[in-house]
Parts: sequence; structure tokens; C-alpha cells
Amino acid sequence: MDPPGETCPKTKIQSISKIHLNFRNDPGQSDQMNSDETKSITVHCMGLDDLDAAARLFGGQFREHDIDTAAGPLGDVLRTIVKNPQFGFVLLATMGGQAIGAAYVAALLSLEHEGVIGWLEELYVVPEKRNGGVGTRLLSDVVERARDLGWKGIELELMAGHERAASVYQRHGFLPLSRSRFCRLFADCNEDAAKF
Repeated sequence: MDPPGETCPKTKIQSISKIHLNFRNDPGQSDQMNSDETKSITVHCMGLDDLDAAARLFGGQFREHDIDTAAGPLGDVLRTIVKNPQFGFVLLATMGGQAIGAAYVAALLSLEHEGVIGWLEELYVVPEKRNGGVGTRLLSDVVERARDLGWKGIELELMAGHERAASVYQRHGFLPLSRSRFCRLFADCNEDAAKF
């Protein structure tokens, strides 16, 4: 088995779990994790030994968003990402040996940005660990890794109903774009694709 991070794109920093941040919650949000718990969060790049944990996390996110995804194909895509880092990377947040959050950033070669840009496709934290700095930690580590890889930037989208997350992204330097996103899936696409 590969140790965590062994198959991730190499960067200047060998272990992003050593990045120290000041975690801040949005005003008015309740803390669901105390400061000792927040300090015990580690983040590492997904390796082959993390596939099941990552699939469970992303599967949970998809269920929350009513997206029908089969476990087999999800695991296949995650395995492809690990084995082919040119596609991007997955970061896992753990606490006490348990995976509690994950982020997937796809690498896109962009004409507009004149180089590689990341697409933050997924960022998920298990419900019981939300509002305690896990998402902020993942996002900070995503930005740091993308910079170290020489990427030009990161883009993302917010689903309707998740506007509260906009303040987290804006605190990390993300700016809203005046664009709409469209989707057309091929073969075996589900009915949800028509909603995009």
C-alpha cells in the first residue's frame, strides 16, 4: 500500500499537514469542535490506501445533494486520479485516524488563464464536524498545493442553497464571476443533468 501522499503531485512542501492556520468561524456559527480537536486535524494527499475513505466521504456528499452515483465508478475515478496526478489531486482531512473531510481539485489546461488552473469540484466535511475549521483547513491546503504546483488559480461553483459558503471562499481570496455554468452529459446521464 502507498503511504498517504506518495502518489500526489510533488510540491515544494513535503507534508501539507504541517501548515499552521488560525481557524476562524463565521460570526454566529456554533462551534461543534473545540480548539484541541481542531489542532488534531491532519490533511494529506490521498493515496491508494485512502480510496475507500474518500469514496465514503464523496458518496455522503452526493447523497446530501441527491446525486445518484454508484460506488464502483466513483472508486474507479478516484483510483485514476491517484495513479494519474496530471488530473489533479484529492486531499483528505483526518482526526484521530478517521476521515472527516475531503476535497477534489481537477487540473484543467486553460487558454483563458494561459496555463493549468484547478477546478475545485468537491469539498466535503461530515456533518458532525462542520463549522469547526475543517473546511477552512482543506481549502487553505488546496490553495497552497495548487500554488506549489505552479497552477494559475482555482475556480469553483456554489450550488443553490449553499450561499453561506461564499464568505469562506471570499476570505480565501475567491471572487465571484459573472458567468453561468451549463452541463451536457453523454450516455447514461441521469435526469438531474437537465436541471443544470
